[in-house]
Amino acid sequence: MAAAGSASSPGAQSPYLWLAQESVGQSSERKWEWVPLPRADSERLEAILASAAGKELPKAVPVDHGRYDVDLERRVLRAVYWDEPERRCIRSSWFRGKIGGPWVPYEEEDAEGLETAFQRLRSAKEKGSLLVPVNRGTDDVRFEALPPEGVEDDSSTLTMFFGSGQKRYSVLGVVPKSDESTKDESQGDELLFTAVQEEVARGGGSGEKHMVWRGYWVVAGEEKSAEENEVDKLPNRVECLTFVVHGIGQYHRAQQGENSQFFKEVSRVRKLAMKYQLERMEEQGQGEGSQPSGRIEFLPLEWYGPIHVDVGIGNRLKNVTLKSVSSLRDFANFALADVMVYLDDQWRERIHEELLRKMANLWKLFSERTSDYSGEVAVIGHSLGSVIMFDLMQKGLEKLPQGLHCSPSKDTSGSPKKTMVSAPAKPANVATPGSIDRKGIKILKDHMAKGNIAPLAKGGHAAYEHPVPRCLFAVGSPLGMFLSIRLSQKAQRASRYFRGLDVRWPAVSEGRGWRMFNVFHPDDPIAYRIEPLLNPAYASMNPRVVPHKGGLRWNHQIKSWFSTSASKSPDGGMWDLEGQETFEEVLVVPTEDPASFFEEKPARQSVVTVDRVDYALQVSAFESMNEMLSAIHSHFSYWENEDLLRFIVDQIFESLQTPSKARSSK
Repeated sequence: MAAAGSASSPGAQSPYLWLAQESVGQSSERKWEWVPLPRADSERLEAILASAAGKELPKAVPVDHGRYDVDLERRVLRAVYWDEPERRCIRSSWFRGKIGGPWVPYEEEDAEGLETAFQRLRSAKEKGSLLVPVNRGTDDVRFEALPPEGVEDDSSTLTMFFGSGQKRYSVLGVVPKSDESTKDESQGDELLFTAVQEEVARGGGSGEKHMVWRGYWVVAGEEKSAEENEVDKLPNRVECLTFVVHGIGQYHRAQQGENSQFFKEVSRVRKLAMKYQLERMEEQGQGEGSQPSGRIEFLPLEWYGPIHVDVGIGNRLKNVTLKSVSSLRDFANFALADVMVYLDDQWRERIHEELLRKMANLWKLFSERTSDYSGEVAVIGHSLGSVIMFDLMQKGLEKLPQGLHCSPSKDTSGSPKKTMVSAPAKPANVATPGSIDRKGIKILKDHMAKGNIAPLAKGGHAAYEHPVPRCLFAVGSPLGMFLSIRLSQKAQRASRYFRGLDVRWPAVSEGRGWRMFNVFHPDDPIAYRIEPLLNPAYASMNPRVVPHKGGLRWNHQIKSWFSTSASKSPDGGMWDLEGQETFEEVLVVPTEDPASFFEEKPARQSVVTVDRVDYALQVSAFESMNEMLSAIHSHFSYWENEDLLRFIVDQIFESLQTPSKARSSK
């Protein structure tokens, strides 16, 4: 068995690579493709195999930054943090197909047979052409010596694939022209070989042929190989664990095909965020001591289970559903029913309890498996998911020592500890999911020793605790509508729902609380603003704009050039902020409760400023041409929006910096 190498050239490094099977397309047209595990994981798996020497192979080897486990005995890949069918794993060194794809790896036994034959040819133990049976004898792989440079061999099978006079190919890829400066030392003057898979002809004639290559980094192509190598550049340290929470209709979407499963959507979120995090690392370079040194991890958090899996409300509604426009009514049964169910008090508490337990279990499990983790948490909630997570946060905001509506903390030294959100725990027993054990207690104590979290309350509640999220991103959120309805029945300010929010002014109230971002597409019919609830004067002020690659799209630039009137600002004479930031940069929040919800004039002296809450994405030029088409598409397009993911990454990293650094202008 070849040991894993570290050389960069295909000829020097070990050709063995571990790949996992992944489905693409919808269920009706499902196809499978092979996705390589990160190179570092493949090398580690190879080392484990080499050291096993006949011993029992481990059944859980963490890969892909701990998101999956590989069962080496069964050759399967299992997800750790979410529900996903097991996926087949394969260890291979030989591939058939085209460089850059499509290509398919050979089974492990066939790959070992091809490797043995190739090494015999290289060592001159075999001469001439050599046939190796593969695919259970249905095909043969024919090895042939590559003709010397400058000598054309029209009889060679390669002529069929590449024609004459083209680049020269061997099983190791493109053969460089004779030049001492570029000569591969690993090849020296040895013979080079080509390999072609041929179908075994049983009735005469010639069957289908495929080129055969040694090593994934050859067949994948330079662009794909470079993309795969990017994964290894991310640091192992995790600065923040971010839970991604779905909105309405996710169960219905999941039934449309495996590619619509929520963990697949979060995987796309993770890839976009990873791409931008690498860009940030390159731009910032070394020596930026104040910048976070780790990465952000994204995990899916589902809440539709109690509604559609345990009880099956959507299916129950079929008996009372009218037969017309069936596709639209089917969507309504699973999507609009989510909203109606959440309005019921008992169902709402059931969903809250389920999510709190899931978050606590995932946070504990992630802490167990991730040795270098800060303990910080953030949340991205889409649609109704943002309302649910906002309501969940209310269970922990009363414990926050700093921020909006909080008394100034007397202890300002050192890093502030995290406050924990807890849920009522059932009597602990062996069968109770999430029941705390000795290992879990040790993890929590370790975080307390590092100052990451506040001491836990005594009793059974510790089983379902996790830190209050540092940031809450409400994406395409109807939270503004929900709060408006709730506040119409209560004589209090909306700011009471935002206790502990980061305060920018006055300095005596400034502290490390939490941050809220209400991000929406301007055409999203389900999204609502929040700032006018905190201060009615901001209804006439535009939300902040999420940058597009650091600036404005060209259609927004043109619009700004021809704009004749600026957004109205609140009357500056209403509040004396001692020369603080302009009103466009901060949100002025009156802190005294009004006599009724409809009172708009705040008390003159009792105000604070916080970060702006409402942020609008920029519409593309195509979307601006058809507002109705944009509205239909906008609510379900957030996970593919690169601007949104860049904004989220920037804001999380900024929030993780110390208050003195993040709020240096005093």
